[in-house]
Amino acid sequence: MLVPIFLNAHDSELVHQNSDSVALKKHEWDTLLLCLAGCNARPETVAVCERPEFVTAANELKAALHCSLSEAHAASRWRKPITQLLCYVCLHTDSAEHHMFTCLGSFVGADRNRMEEVQYRVDEQEGAEPLLLARAISSVSELICNPAGIR
Repeated sequence: MLVPIFLNAHDSELVHQNSDSVALKKHEWDTLLLCLAGCNARPETVAVCERPEFVTAANELKAALHCSLSEAHAASRWRKPITQLLCYVCLHTDSAEHHMFTCLGSFVGADRNRMEEVQYRVDEQEGAEPLLLARAISSVSELICNPAGIR
């Protein structure tokens, strides 16, 4: 969905043809999410998190994760902008529940249906959502490429 936004047509086609080999594996996602969860907020990250469309999406995701975020440890992590951004990106993956667990330190099964409803709405939406996701991914990749602040 977003590959054409980040790559030229030729490279986009190559990624599409080889998506299984270039996609992050589950253990790679875990490592990435755990490393990034320790990051300090950066202006680029905060800027994305303050966008009205992100605030709306984060509030919707927060409502869906109601039971998980009632746990002190998960609630503490959620308060960090980077965690909200990572959870938003993870919402768009095939293993969202697992990735949410990695980001928050817990995931309560009672949140599963609400999260799936949010995922369904996001998958069906066009327009601003892909651009917001592109901004979120760009902000996360900035943390990866310029890792000052990662513990």
